[in-house]
Amino acid sequence: MAIRVSIAPEDVARQRVVTQGATWYPVTVKNIVIELNKAGDANNFVTDFEVDDGPDKGCRARVWFSEKAIGMMIPFLKAVGVDVPNSGLADFDIEPAIGRQVLAFIQVEDYNGKPGNVVKDYRKR
Repeated sequence: MAIRVSIAPEDVARQRVVTQGATWYPVTVKNIVIELNKAGDANNFVTDFEVDDGPDKGCRARVWFSEKAIGMMIPFLKAVGVDVPNSGLADFDIEPAIGRQVLAFIQVEDYNGKPGNVVKDYRKR
């Protein structure tokens, strides 16, 4: 019996690290899904980004926004055009962010001995 493994192009792209150093990259929000965190006590908004242009076109980055620290998501929300009130009292549907183009400050960092793309900040494009 054959044991088959399928690898999609986005899986390969997720392994590529950016080569232009820590800088602002034009990206598109490719997907947002909600997943239960490891502890099982909160949700994460798992957000995938893809570099749109330049020598690193196609490179991907993934960000886990935790509902436990949802304030960390505010720069991303503002970059995709959500008007976050200063009062902080708000409720948003973030699904329309999928497909939006923003600038993401990406740098390469090691995680468990492997280099990966890490998004540090966001701004409107």
